[in-house]
Amino acid sequence: MSNNIEKNKTLYQLLQGNIAVPDYQRDYAQGRINDKKIEDTRLKFIDDIIAAACGKSITHMGLVYGSANSTLKGFVAVDGQQRLTTAYLFHLYLAKRLGRDVSEELSRCLSHFGWHGRMYASEFTELLLSFDNWSEVEDSLGTYLRESANYFTVWEKDPTVNNMLVMLDAIHGKLKNVSSDFLLKMANNLVSDKCGLVFDYMLLDKDTDEFLYQKMNSRGRDLTTYELFKQKFQSEVTLSEAFKTKIDNSWLCFFDNKAFVLKLETDVCYQNYINETALFLGIRNTNDNFSYVSAIEDSKLKGNRTDVGFIPFEAYSELVKNKDLVERIFDWITINFDCVESVVASLEYKGETNQLLSIFNIPTWSVRAFNYAIVQYAQKTDFSPVDKDHFWLWWRLVHNLIANTNIDSNNIFNIIKKIDEVPAEGIEDYLMEAKEEYFSSFQFKEEKLKISLSRGNRELISVFTNLEKDVRFKGQISMLLPDEETITADEMVRIAKNFECLVAGRYDASIIDFSFVRTCLTFYVEEDGEGLNKVFMGNAPSHFRLEDGFPAVFIKRMFRDYLHWLASGKGCDAGEYLVYRDREWMKQYDQLSYDRKKMLYWVKFLYANGDMCKEYFDRSRDKTFLVKVNGDMVCCWLYHKSYRNEEDILIGTRRKEVIETCIPGVENASLRHEGGFQHPIYKYLFVYFDLNGIWFGIRQNSDCEVKMLPENTVCSSANYKAWRWFKGLGELNYYYEHEGEALADYLVRLKEEFDIDVKRFFQQIGVNLDNFNGR
Repeated sequence: MSNNIEKNKTLYQLLQGNIAVPDYQRDYAQGRINDKKIEDTRLKFIDDIIAAACGKSITHMGLVYGSANSTLKGFVAVDGQQRLTTAYLFHLYLAKRLGRDVSEELSRCLSHFGWHGRMYASEFTELLLSFDNWSEVEDSLGTYLRESANYFTVWEKDPTVNNMLVMLDAIHGKLKNVSSDFLLKMANNLVSDKCGLVFDYMLLDKDTDEFLYQKMNSRGRDLTTYELFKQKFQSEVTLSEAFKTKIDNSWLCFFDNKAFVLKLETDVCYQNYINETALFLGIRNTNDNFSYVSAIEDSKLKGNRTDVGFIPFEAYSELVKNKDLVERIFDWITINFDCVESVVASLEYKGETNQLLSIFNIPTWSVRAFNYAIVQYAQKTDFSPVDKDHFWLWWRLVHNLIANTNIDSNNIFNIIKKIDEVPAEGIEDYLMEAKEEYFSSFQFKEEKLKISLSRGNRELISVFTNLEKDVRFKGQISMLLPDEETITADEMVRIAKNFECLVAGRYDASIIDFSFVRTCLTFYVEEDGEGLNKVFMGNAPSHFRLEDGFPAVFIKRMFRDYLHWLASGKGCDAGEYLVYRDREWMKQYDQLSYDRKKMLYWVKFLYANGDMCKEYFDRSRDKTFLVKVNGDMVCCWLYHKSYRNEEDILIGTRRKEVIETCIPGVENASLRHEGGFQHPIYKYLFVYFDLNGIWFGIRQNSDCEVKMLPENTVCSSANYKAWRWFKGLGELNYYYEHEGEALADYLVRLKEEFDIDVKRFFQQIGVNLDNFNGR
């Protein structure tokens, strides 16, 4: 390919032949008025052109390139039409202001610029060429042209015409007070070889694939992905004239508005929504998750027009096949989106991150499901105008299901198929009978319960809705729902107020009260078993959703107990209740069997050592309890800083006394996850403890000579010549009291056993004990 670039060509030189802007190009956009960025660029651009026309500077307009067209007998602009059009309007303005004083050369060549396939833009340009007396216009040039008898208002349906008028007004605003002599000087400069307003120009060879050149750099920027897609789409797909018109008119205006709100470029919003439509059509119709996700999701435009490669056109195959459906979708969205968005916004949870507007930018998979559900609603209502009340009732249920389901590329196909089942009419009947699959089964059950309680009761639905939006629940209010089969709106409001009295100021975003947390933990039952993990953490508002397990389960049990306490008439203040509950639990603990006490000793420890536990709890960063069950024992840790760091974990057990007894000199053992120490008497003996027990041994780097390793009693490893367990978890009894034995008596016995075990170990490995003392 020999596509040579000709440098520093003036528009006057280019207009020695015909220049045509083809219909697959987007509208002329440098006259848009609702984009501050474009407005600032427009005014600066005009200043640069004026400076070049005056001979004060060089303004390089970048590369323009295109193909020769025998039918049009001229140059068809593939890239650069925006800059060509602005430069042409500037030349035209000077010619019309000067009238007969303008050079014949400039006047003649202005008729060589035109539009192929754009009737309104072509007719308007002909009107501009026929108009004279622009020098008489004092105010708005656009108003002057619109008031002409030869101006047709139908032209205003074409954004190109409107934007040309804006650009001409901007040029007129800069030059309306300039003298004719100054204008003539600029006009003469524009037709001279020394003109400072220049382009680089390239005519593609006739055998060149011009689409390959769409990605070439123009004025320092690639063509937008949307511009590439639009050309390919219109050249490859047979479209009606109405479809083509809407692409550059009503649809473009819609995406222009959304881009303004999001502070993005229009092309980014436009192409992203095209991609999202292609994505769900491809996944729905082909189950081809991988192909469509990799081609479209990985190429997501992130605000920059050109930060991704162009998506292979094959990824849009389902969009092309369903172009009639796509046209109806875009028509409906254009007309109804603002109404839909207002309903969606009215039902958003406080702090919800899934914003519907992000479908035009960088949507989550949940937002993609939102968008698909809304499109399906439109299709199932035959793309009728939105009935706001009807959509509100429908969207509340659908939103709760989608927002409370974890959605990603692995399950989006099943989510789409499930959304397909949801009717626009009779959604409550559908959900009551529907199979609980793909969406969160927990949320499914909750929606069924709320439907059974509130069917036909708009007042109760309103109460449910307000609670669902609460930051604590985010759609899941099972924490508050009654066990009874019926409830009134007033009763539900009262329940919510009682919950607020119990929780507010004790367990929310601003404070996590140790006493409240400790009382919650008294609602642990043995059946909770291995399900416990990280029971309470600092982000309190996220812990009221029962689907997440603990601590929500504990909080619900406590709340139910609180409601019974209120109903019994024993009191009416939440603070009184917490004191009552603590006292009652300690009474119940004292009456338990020994085996049951073993399972709950960790809770008792929080009461018996309340001041110490509260101090560490209040100082801790995450305020996280970790409760673990191991057989018939339960241990409780309080994460103090970060995992496994020294002085990290407070173990709410007897572990501290056990370790400090067995390893004299060790301090603050309860604040360590694990650790090892040199024995204070036997200098080569290393004693190690972790959460499973205590063991000791001789390290590989020690001078000690291990003469033998009795089988089944002493072990060796890469780090230890010899080692053996002292006692494991169950034997040490970290986590509960011995029955019938005081702690002091147990520790005396344990220390004797440890000393005997150490001496036995030395004998077993053939080491003289006298060689390993500190004397």
